[in-house]
Amino acid sequence: QQLIATQKELSSGISHELRTPIARLRFALEMLAETDSSAERERLWAMMETDLDELDNLIDTSLTYARLEREAPVPHYSPLNLAGWLEEEVDAIRPLGRRLDIGVDTTRLPDGFAADLDKKALPYALRNLMRNAIKYAGGRIVVSAELDADTIYIHVDDDGIGIPPEEREHVFSAFTRLDRSRDRSTGGYGLGLAIARRVMELHQGTATADASPLGGARFTLAWPRPAA
Repeated sequence: QQLIATQKELSSGISHELRTPIARLRFALEMLAETDSSAERERLWAMMETDLDELDNLIDTSLTYARLEREAPVPHYSPLNLAGWLEEEVDAIRPLGRRLDIGVDTTRLPDGFAADLDKKALPYALRNLMRNAIKYAGGRIVVSAELDADTIYIHVDDDGIGIPPEEREHVFSAFTRLDRSRDRSTGGYGLGLAIARRVMELHQGTATADASPLGGARFTLAWPRPAA
């Protein structure tokens, strides 16, 4: 019954999310047929490329979410240099935030610190938090890591519009839609944050939202550090 309910929610949510980029694509194609301006044609081509990227991302995240909900994969932990891994992951997604200043701060990690993580699953969580930050940031994003006696933390901070305290837990539900006045494009956080939380549950950890020292939102991934 839970699986059926999840699939119904997924199908309904995807159908709703598909409408906007498809409508924009249809509009751009109609405008393309009516203009002879090369500059306008280039602008419309760029719009369609953006919408195709959005559709591709929606399909990818939907498949990931469905797989995580359908079957809880057994995590396969490997000790990885956390600072180096974080730099590589941020570098891989940095091109998506062309206009943004995206920094990495690992100064609060011990030199050479190795974290136990599932190197196939954890990138899903971090990349979705990064995509979310790129979408909402005003100009700056900082990805940082730290650890205390028994927990590893990765923070993704942005200087954007932030999330009201009463909605910080709700945004981790699939297809959550916030007030459009706080969302410049889709009116919701989609599946990315739901995937991040599911991945952290596989690590016996958590994904949470709070206020950022940069003035926007802070999303934090936390999971137990390896035993000494």
